[in-house]
Amino acid sequence: MTVAPLAPPPERRRLQEIIAAFDQGAPVPLAELRRLTAAADRATRGLARRLLAHAGLRQAQQDAAELLAASCADLDFRHPALLLEALQHADGLEQHDRVLDLWLGYADAAARRGEFLPALIALLNAGSYDFRHGARHSATPASLRRTIAIYERIAAETARHLNLPAVPRGVRRSPTAGKLRIGHVIAQLVDGPHSPSRVMYTILRNADRARFETTLFVTEALAAHADAPLQELTSDWSDRRAPRLIRTLEQDLGIPVVRPRTRQSLLAAAVDLRAQMAERQIDIAFFHGSIATPTDWLLCAWRSAPWEFDYGMGVPLFCPAVDYQFFEYPESMERLAFLCRERGVPYGSTPFGGTDMSYLDALPPIPRADVGLAPEHVVLGSIGNHLPRRMSERFCRTVADVLRRQPAARYLVIGPGDFAAQRDWLGDDLCGGPAPRVRFCGPTSEPGRWTLLFDIYVNEYPAGGGVAVCEAMAARKPVVGMAVDDSSLALVVRKYLGPENLVTPATDEAYAARLAQLIADPAARAELGARLRARYETDFDGRRWTQDVHDRIWAFVHGATNGAAVPQPAGA
Repeated sequence: MTVAPLAPPPERRRLQEIIAAFDQGAPVPLAELRRLTAAADRATRGLARRLLAHAGLRQAQQDAAELLAASCADLDFRHPALLLEALQHADGLEQHDRVLDLWLGYADAAARRGEFLPALIALLNAGSYDFRHGARHSATPASLRRTIAIYERIAAETARHLNLPAVPRGVRRSPTAGKLRIGHVIAQLVDGPHSPSRVMYTILRNADRARFETTLFVTEALAAHADAPLQELTSDWSDRRAPRLIRTLEQDLGIPVVRPRTRQSLLAAAVDLRAQMAERQIDIAFFHGSIATPTDWLLCAWRSAPWEFDYGMGVPLFCPAVDYQFFEYPESMERLAFLCRERGVPYGSTPFGGTDMSYLDALPPIPRADVGLAPEHVVLGSIGNHLPRRMSERFCRTVADVLRRQPAARYLVIGPGDFAAQRDWLGDDLCGGPAPRVRFCGPTSEPGRWTLLFDIYVNEYPAGGGVAVCEAMAARKPVVGMAVDDSSLALVVRKYLGPENLVTPATDEAYAARLAQLIADPAARAELGARLRARYETDFDGRRWTQDVHDRIWAFVHGATNGAAVPQPAGA
């Protein structure tokens, strides 16, 4: 006779439901849990007490983070040490929205007190922190309004204190018989696989020399200036990070690269660059920054050139002083453009995008033998400067499961950083031993040659994407990518690949199935690679983007000069 197992008592079943909810991050009903610590069932009592200890600790940590944030506000953010303590607690709990809120609170308080340098650094920290965590909070209407209100206070008060001379709007500075003078503005330059620098190189290499005289202005908004208290994200100066690129721009392309003549502060750098724009009689300032680059924002808000345009990455400047705001992603444009509509700023997006990848056609790949790969191996690869933050546990475990079922596959990770967590998620069976199937190859100055080596480009998720995806497309490589949400990084993948080439539905299982299919089927790899190359040539060859944007700037400037009606905001 078979005896059916006894069902767990009702109290234990309820405890199991609470544990499952706790594991998903849900709040725990503490009063009910305390009652379960006195349950008649011994196992239920023990598990309830254990969970109560963890839940109590988590609740205490959350209470501490909330109290510290409230303390900062009560003391008007006058104590940086307290602010840093509050930030540390919130970041440890992954309360990214609270971290952004604390930095904006500090920036607002500092700006009200006339402490402009700390306020600017706080704005830089707020934006850069949120960008590193998917830009999910800085682009909300409430955060944008709050951030820009702080910027506008600083811009207005500093312009008055510094007695900055006015720049007439729409009045040409340069000699009328010559070319229009355009100054492209970027926060920093970096040699090697740095997406903004590579995009800028595309623009400058393919600049419209018949109609425009081009200068590049580097604001160094991310560098560690002398007066930079509390700055969290710092980059070295461009002359040390990009000597090769600067030399190429100046000597090979004949484009001057202008940097601040001071390294004292973000504010001093903005003042100096504004003066250099006047000295060089720049007619058009074309900003390529974001709301996290304060020097760019000040330059724009102070009206540093007669005409100003912005094409920001992720969350653009949203500065009301621009004459036209280009948006990177048509999918998110209307959601983000509410400030443009309110301020009467015309806006739109170009149908093109990407980077000039024509050099790939003549570039030799990294030889397989140089990295210990056999002809029969199917090489998967990912490239990026931010992979440790973007190769999520979900992504790593999904790729690892496919690798274990596909013995011919090898996975190369190309980029700087600490990959300890990724090694754990992928597993020692794949990452360890004398001939690991997953290799972390470190940074490179030759991303194109590595891309040409790959058989499949494996794009990380949920926060992944960038110029590396476009480079893989241009190299005729199949790309496995999916857009898990509507964050700016997910929109990159959606924009490049198009809905017909994305993994759908956006699940781990569907991603694994697509990757496994491509590993097993060389013909499918070739077909997808050819389709993506055609898409690159049609929509993402940076030469087409550069020409389109310059055509539109030329038409706008001459339309305004000739007294034609200024284009109205889309949807107005």
